[in-house]
Parts: sequence; structure tokens; C-alpha cells
Amino acid sequence: MKNRNKEKMNTIAYCEQVLRAAETQAETESIALIDNFTKLRKHKFRQLYAIKDGEHFDYNGFKKQLHAEIDKLEDDLMGVELKLQESL
Repeated sequence: MKNRNKEKMNTIAYCEQVLRAAETQAETESIALIDNFTKLRKHKFRQLYAIKDGEHFDYNGFKKQLHAEIDKLEDDLMGVELKLQESL
């Protein structure tokens, strides 16, 4: 009986350890994805601020690119969340 309880406790501890590792990995991946998006956004806004008067700039294309990147970020973050759910 004691051995079975000890085995059960070891299994629970192992599962908690695996869960923590998966959560840490998911957090790391999410932070990296958000950092990459932030860098891209800063770069795009620097391009926008660098426009001189009278210079042509495609604002609609700019807007579409940012929306596409936001959609990609949402999809990537959802993928990380799904991988975390699978690890449970």
C-alpha cells in the first residue's frame, strides 16, 4: 500500500514537472513571437515617420501588412496555446 502511494506521488510529481516545463516553453515561445512582432512594428513605423512631404507612400498597403502580421501573430500564439493544451 505504501509503495503504491509512493508510486502515485512520484507520478504526480513527474506530471507537475512536465507541465511546468511545457508552460515555461510556451511562455518563452510566446514572448519571442511578441518580440519579433514588436520589432517589425517599430521598423514599419520608422518607415512611416521617415516619409518626407510630397513623397508617395502606400498607406493601404502599409495597413494591410500590419493587419496581416497581427493575424499571423494571433495564429502563432494560438498554435503555442494548442501545443500547451496537448501537453496536458
